[in-house]
Amino acid sequence: MLTGNMALTLHGITRIPADLDLLVDPEGDNIPRFLEILGSEGVNQEEAAVPAQHKDREICTSRYLRTWEKSGQQIRVHIKTPVPFGEAFERSIIIPLGSLAVDLMCLEDLILFKSGTDD
Repeated sequence: MLTGNMALTLHGITRIPADLDLLVDPEGDNIPRFLEILGSEGVNQEEAAVPAQHKDREICTSRYLRTWEKSGQQIRVHIKTPVPFGEAFERSIIIPLGSLAVDLMCLEDLILFKSGTDD
């Protein structure tokens, strides 16, 4: 699910995104599958913003899973926010972006999300 400044911009609140913030469901095998997809797209893994091991119980206690960079653009993958993923996903808005359909965090949840960050 798209979150952060890019999501705010798509809601009509102009913020200059410095990175791409994504919220990934930490349940099941979603995280390993997501990591595999990023790797297959040539996204280089950088140091974790908050160190996290790839063990479910430890993953869910960190704010970020990892950050990546591709062509100088940073991707931050969030796994823990003030709003649990399931609740945020139920309220998300699906928007078309070209040939893709993107889940966009709703504005109310974005306000909670951004209130817990320093950016």
